Amino acid sequence: MVFAAYGSPENRLFAFDAATGKRKWSLPLRMVSAFGGSGMLKELAVTGNGLVIVWEAGSGIRALDAGTGHLQWRFEGEYVSVAGDGLVYAATYYGGYIAALDEAMGNLKWHCRLNEKIGTLALDKSGTLFVGTAGMGNGVYALDAKTGQTQWSFSLTSLSSFPYGENIGVSAGSRGMVYPTSTDGNLYALRRP
Repeated sequence: MVFAAYGSPENRLFAFDAATGKRKWSLPLRMVSAFGGSGMLKELAVTGNGLVIVWEAGSGIRALDAGTGHLQWRFEGEYVSVAGDGLVYAATYYGGYIAALDEAMGNLKWHCRLNEKIGTLALDKSGTLFVGTAGMGNGVYALDAKTGQTQWSFSLTSLSSFPYGENIGVSAGSRGMVYPTSTDGNLYALRRP
């Protein structure tokens, strides 16, 4: 299956057969744009167990059956960023909260607060959840994906030519590497200390 979202004026999520390109299902979603109102789908994750996880403006996180589009569960949260190892990870930009939800039922497994604006999340194969922060923090946190405990953190403020107001993006690599990007135009490579 291939999933695509189309913003204003339709605001729909579509599922297509990957082999034929034929539309299998679609459903309306309340989406947001960078300027408020309707626009683009903010977050989408596809799990290995046949779920499509989407964030819908005003309705929180929804887990949909990938084959039918039927609702499996719902969770009140700001957005979902990544799924893996039977968990779905959700975060709030302004509140700094991160939650791990059971993929099958949407039950809360753990939550933590970093006291930072959360920019992005990335999960690596070793079970580390990387968090890119935004604003004054300008850093990367590595959390144990099963417990939410902070393993280590690193501030990019001293390396960046724009020390305030950045939105740090993170990508997980192999062998414990994480690659944060920032609005200073640089790509950094960090390894677990």
